[in-house]
Amino acid sequence: MKKTLFKLIIPIFLMTSCSKNEINSGLQEMKDIAYGTHPSQKLDIYLPKDLNQWTKAVLLIHGGGWLMGDKEDFYLEACYLASHGFVAASMNYRYAGNQTNVHYQQMMEDVGAAAQCVLLQAPSIGFDNSGIALAGASAGGHLALLYSFGYDSLKKVKAVISMAGPADILAPDLLAVPGMRNMLGIVIGDTDRTKWDNANPIHFVSSLSPPVCSFHGRPDNVVPCTQSVKLNEVLNHAGVPNEMYLFDNSGHGFSDPDLKIVLENTYLFLKKYF
Repeated sequence: MKKTLFKLIIPIFLMTSCSKNEINSGLQEMKDIAYGTHPSQKLDIYLPKDLNQWTKAVLLIHGGGWLMGDKEDFYLEACYLASHGFVAASMNYRYAGNQTNVHYQQMMEDVGAAAQCVLLQAPSIGFDNSGIALAGASAGGHLALLYSFGYDSLKKVKAVISMAGPADILAPDLLAVPGMRNMLGIVIGDTDRTKWDNANPIHFVSSLSPPVCSFHGRPDNVVPCTQSVKLNEVLNHAGVPNEMYLFDNSGHGFSDPDLKIVLENTYLFLKKYF
């Protein structure tokens, strides 16, 4: 059951109606930039054609149950954002593991180091380094939310996109998903749920949290859509600007028609708040 869940939790956010060459036309790629010494600490950057000093950067964080996945999983999404005028970076990170002693703290370090690495490219490449947006899918959505709400000490994150990301890891319906408790125990490094607050994005929400746009399939049986619904409610209560889109015909991953809406509204949200 656990192995099946790990496969399911990698969201398939693909624009299959477009080829890579069509989306990537005119974009410059910078591959495998190291932001640390570990082999997994690498990222790719995609530059738009009309790059200038006001161009903003977005960092994409892949899904995979915190235990697998790759920056290439977000290739098409990164190219879409770059083709619409953003510097788009897609990162790898160290997978969670008890044997490797990698847990959410180390993942937060990776997100912070990757974001800083992207912004450090700005002076030589020529884009805006005043802030960055984070976008993540599934486990990557959790990492994006957690870092932005609780671990961005420099306050560089100006907007967050969550695609089916866990926002409240203590929610009963999330913990009822087969294998989820075990996975979260590995991510946190402790099965004692009284110690999970510091890995729980919703725990850190405040009026100072950055604007959030969340996307979720209603029939998602891996990360229930109630995760985004509760996040929306908590953000509204805190007075944080946010948008939420729920889809009736997509589960843990988006169909082509829904993905088109996700990408278009991601672009509009970033233009509005970032």
